[in-house]
Amino acid sequence: MRNLPPLDIPIRINTEPSQFTPDDHRWAQARRLLTEDTLPTADRVAGLLVLLFAQQVSRIARLTRSHIHHRDDGLTELSLGATNVVLPGPLADLINQLPTPRSDGTARHLHDGTWLFPGRRPGQPLHPTTLSRRLAQLGIDARPDRNSALLDYARQLPPPVIGRLLGLAPGTVDRWATISGGRWARYSNMASRTPDRT
Repeated sequence: MRNLPPLDIPIRINTEPSQFTPDDHRWAQARRLLTEDTLPTADRVAGLLVLLFAQQVSRIARLTRSHIHHRDDGLTELSLGATNVVLPGPLADLINQLPTPRSDGTARHLHDGTWLFPGRRPGQPLHPTTLSRRLAQLGIDARPDRNSALLDYARQLPPPVIGRLLGLAPGTVDRWATISGGRWARYSNMASRTPDRT
């Protein structure tokens, strides 16, 4: 037995999402974050970006003021992908209230290029682990909440639209279309078999 070479036994890892939040609970959480003004504004915004726009905490932490766009008609847009997302009024109001700390410890409003979620170290964003911990204290479980939001999008919109809105790779949105089993699942499978003529 001593003369046997070391063996590498492959382990099959299931990459399919297995954790989901019930839709009624997810929407109840979103309503609470939109209306409960006793909660920290930054945490409310971050939680809503998970619940409503299926964003990863690591990506949320790196958003800056340059991702926010104010239109002439008064609407506010958020740049997550190639196509900007129009924010619901209450969420737009919350984002525009986000302050950043000054060196003297007071707060000032954001300007272009500053982090929406600044960390304790000057010039650095909030660490995703810290943000996840803060969201957990509000009852936001980022992974299943994001999975449920993505599943909801995959049932309603074609994969290319989801990719442009949420900034997701084509393979990711095609996979979610298949997972959803909805009307866009067949679209996704057909698109993946169609040769690219460009």
